[in-house]
Amino acid sequence: MSPPVVAFFNVKGGVGRSTLTFHLAWMLADLGFRTLAADLDPQCALTGLFLGTDEAADISARGETLQQGFRASSFAEAPTRLIDENLVLLPGDMGLLHLEPFLWDAWEDSAQGDAQAMAGLTRIHYILQVAARKHSCDIILMDLSPSMGAINNAAFVAATHLVIPVVPDALAVSGLRMAGQALARWTRDWGERRVHCPPMPSGPLSGPQPLGYVLLKVRTFQGLPIRSVRHWMDEIPLSFHQYVMEGHGEIPRSLSEDPYCLAVLRESHLLSMAAESRKPSFHLSPADGALGVYMSAVQRERQEYKKLASAIADRIGLPPHS
Repeated sequence: MSPPVVAFFNVKGGVGRSTLTFHLAWMLADLGFRTLAADLDPQCALTGLFLGTDEAADISARGETLQQGFRASSFAEAPTRLIDENLVLLPGDMGLLHLEPFLWDAWEDSAQGDAQAMAGLTRIHYILQVAARKHSCDIILMDLSPSMGAINNAAFVAATHLVIPVVPDALAVSGLRMAGQALARWTRDWGERRVHCPPMPSGPLSGPQPLGYVLLKVRTFQGLPIRSVRHWMDEIPLSFHQYVMEGHGEIPRSLSEDPYCLAVLRESHLLSMAAESRKPSFHLSPADGALGVYMSAVQRERQEYKKLASAIADRIGLPPHS
């Protein structure tokens, strides 16, 4: 059975999408799941978090990124990086933008049943599955750009599940509305194309089903959300229900009772320290400068991410690891 592919997507940038993907990839690996983290955002923030910006630039110059899977006339294997025993990175780079014209043509021509166009449109799916099989991965996480460009169209073909990171501010509701509209439009357009898709060893490519949202960067005072943050937190469950779920299911009465709220993560003061160490915040140690109250924050974030990763693994049906 092919591993599930979870896409992290929001049309609004700056919500902490890459940071969330990075931390969840590490936590899933810590929990024993062999995890493939794939960077499909041309800004390659996820690759930079894993490798540092200098190394990310070096592998881009050498062509050792996901793009390599598109360069050969036949399907080619894209290079991967083993980050840890259970964690593999499929690096991206800004050169992914060069794929936009090719993938737009594939998206348009696939509507008429063009076999070569469909092969191009499913290339990301192929690249991910080849990398996952090579490393015996249990799950694939995809970091997507905040757009509805051609790369994301092809990435959605490869995805089985969708998580939307969101922040509690005035633009959050607009972002959820636009994300819902984009997903509905993609679902409709892919429905017209998937009838031309040849049978895949991994099974039918039905597109991503929403798992839910993760509320990030929640600012607190004495452990409680500040007033303005509380207001926007209260708006998000109904907006997700209305725009992303298109009104299906029971209307959530509150954030705490919303089954699509995967987690509420407080604003972290460890991210600069973690970025410098190229570690997730919950791996920081006193040697990294995590002393006193910082170590308390490390332990808190470890528990928060463990709970979130376990919830995602449970919802997509990953077998539990001891």
